[in-house]
Amino acid sequence: MPSHPDMQDAFRRAVAGGALPPDLTAPGDVERRFAVYRNNVFHSLTQALRTRFPVVEQLVGAEYFGALARNFVTDHPPDDPVLARYGARLPDYLAVQAELGKLGYLADVARLELARGAAYHAADAEPVDPAYLADAAAQSPETLRLILHPSLRCLVSRWPVLSLWRAHQPGGDIKSVPATAEAVLICRPQDRVDLHAVSPHAAALIADLAAGETLGAVAERAAAQGRDSDLTAALGIIIQHRLLVGLSRVTVSAPHPQGEPS
Repeated sequence: MPSHPDMQDAFRRAVAGGALPPDLTAPGDVERRFAVYRNNVFHSLTQALRTRFPVVEQLVGAEYFGALARNFVTDHPPDDPVLARYGARLPDYLAVQAELGKLGYLADVARLELARGAAYHAADAEPVDPAYLADAAAQSPETLRLILHPSLRCLVSRWPVLSLWRAHQPGGDIKSVPATAEAVLICRPQDRVDLHAVSPHAAALIADLAAGETLGAVAERAAAQGRDSDLTAALGIIIQHRLLVGLSRVTVSAPHPQGEPS
């Protein structure tokens, strides 16, 4: 008798269009019943992708998106029971589709929509008084970590990704999209997901701080690259959009006296 994991794999392959599991039984016509189930699965997953990537669908058209979604579902069946999280691999999938080569921006638009969804479902957090940051940074910035809002995401693109997204919202105008690269800060400090255009350098510094680098380390690197103003801008953005939700300190081990074992 096949193991439970083997049965699950066989069932997934069957849903994706493969042969039915040999031990599958059901009243009546098994093939027909399973075909109905398979179509329902594809329909549900396609609708989940349409909901999560509406601008991508607008850019390629509903018919093409439907065919694209079916191929994606076949190649990448869900590995998460939460349907709202399905589609995390779609941006990378779009990036390698040869027929989409002229739409190089499509993968980054998908990444933006993916980040919006992630920000929407992120945990809530209350901002702290920015005065705490000034006081803490004045003491030991080399050990200071900024805890940023869980919804925060940064996307740096070589395409006008935010302008493209905005152009495909109600009242948007595709003629207003510039031919320039854009970086986007995505966050949900309150009830609504906000998208903010920021400089690529500021976005990179904010991402470094969000990843847990100390303020001192980020400041030292920015100074070495002549980008002190970018760090000032990054901290201003964090404070302006109420994204600072805590501070912590990195423990630094005291050096051992010379000659003592470490």
